[in-house]
Amino acid sequence: MPVKVAPEASANDADNASLTQQQQDTEVAVSDRIEYLTGRDNLFLIMEDKYHNMNVAGLYYFNKKISREEMRSQIGHFADTFERCKQRIVRPPGVFARPYWVKHDEYDLDKHFLSVQLPSPGTEEQLMQVSGELCGEHMDFGLPLWRCYWFEGLDGGERSAILWIAHHAIADGQGFVRTFLTYVASLDPTVDASKLQYSAGRNIAKPKTVSKVVESEKKPATILSRIPSQQAAFKYVQRQVFTFMFLLYGIALYLANILIFLASRRKSYTRSKRTNKKQTAWTHSVSLEDVKKVKNHFNVTVNDVLTACVGAALDGHLIRNNAPRDPNLWLMIPTSMRAVTDFSTSNKTSGYMLSIPNGPSVDLVKRVKSVSKNMRSGKSSPEAAFHYFPQEIFYRYPNALPSFALGAAYKLHGVLTNVPGPAVPLKWGTHNIDAMVAFIPQAMPNSVSCAVYTYQGHVTLSVNMDLDEEEPGLFGPGAALSITKEFETAFQEYVKMVDASEAAKVKKDL
Repeated sequence: MPVKVAPEASANDADNASLTQQQQDTEVAVSDRIEYLTGRDNLFLIMEDKYHNMNVAGLYYFNKKISREEMRSQIGHFADTFERCKQRIVRPPGVFARPYWVKHDEYDLDKHFLSVQLPSPGTEEQLMQVSGELCGEHMDFGLPLWRCYWFEGLDGGERSAILWIAHHAIADGQGFVRTFLTYVASLDPTVDASKLQYSAGRNIAKPKTVSKVVESEKKPATILSRIPSQQAAFKYVQRQVFTFMFLLYGIALYLANILIFLASRRKSYTRSKRTNKKQTAWTHSVSLEDVKKVKNHFNVTVNDVLTACVGAALDGHLIRNNAPRDPNLWLMIPTSMRAVTDFSTSNKTSGYMLSIPNGPSVDLVKRVKSVSKNMRSGKSSPEAAFHYFPQEIFYRYPNALPSFALGAAYKLHGVLTNVPGPAVPLKWGTHNIDAMVAFIPQAMPNSVSCAVYTYQGHVTLSVNMDLDEEEPGLFGPGAALSITKEFETAFQEYVKMVDASEAAKVKKDL
């Protein structure tokens, strides 16, 4: 990462007192070394506006009452472990100025660990309502960019929960999950953090094993032996041509997808009115084994099944509110670009745009088959790489980018991410975490963000979207909860379909 030595700070305290916070941020001691944000980090600073923030969040449930003091101590220990918890972002002026991290000398845990009293009787729906309000709040950039809310009164005080919110500029979903796993492993030397999570990340090819040649079998090199045979040369050329053709095919898929997306006219989940108020909701946990049963029946992936259910849920909410139904729902699918061994707290994610067929003619079978086909195309195209590497360069200078640079994001109906969480039960201190829910920010105002999170054999879907308290309907109170219920209904329909098919097969065999 580039290192820059900042100019000396002014010795005149009176002059410093009159400087704005932004001007003070540019004056760092010569001895300090600056860690710049990456282009991907800056992307989430650029996307944020007054109507929607770029915060990610995690909700952790405990099926027992835990004292505030004990949880505060554990959160404080976690914050002491990771430096980002005690750093803030400096955003200096200037077209080619780059944001960077600095240590926050006035760090105070009590400004980040906050208590929230739920209204009686402390139901889960009340927790959803309060969580939506908290997720909609912007971060104070004069402080480290995280907050942890301790909920009191959940289920009449019989259960406990914390909501951890942090800015996306710190890390992506995998970065936060793996940071948490690293912390858990640090508390127990017998735990291997790399074995705590469901499969995720980009596989790294293992080096090929080179067979040893006995010295007596080695033949002396001759000029003729150095010349490749005609057959070997042909195979080499064939591989290069195949690679080139595959690259062209991927580029063609990418361009076709982009052109179709840009030509689309979005009518679903859109309106001229904007608000900074948000609402959240989440499903009851779904068995991962049931998801696998459905995916095996249709010969698709787990992600295909869950994405098809999200598509059905979004369409079901449109039907329920008599809203326009676009023929395709466009979702941004984040894609991890990190290696499976990369546990850094960072942003190493890209993505591709997925089209989900929608409308009266699309049934459950057609939807999951279409999703599977389109996701295979998205994964085989170089779209994620085309987004990742150029943006990593251009977004290093966020002040130089025009405001319309992200205009295409307004065509998205939403974002859907699937974050593989811990595969085994984890603890905060000495207390078991019974359930986890993840939240992601909206791509743009009036869009819907969905996050699938897997924890110890169970899957949960969360929804984050605008809240219009004045007009019931598509964005009215309870809209996020309605989408989660539509998701559960769609998934149960898939399970019933598979069970009926299996029962018919058994009956036929008899």
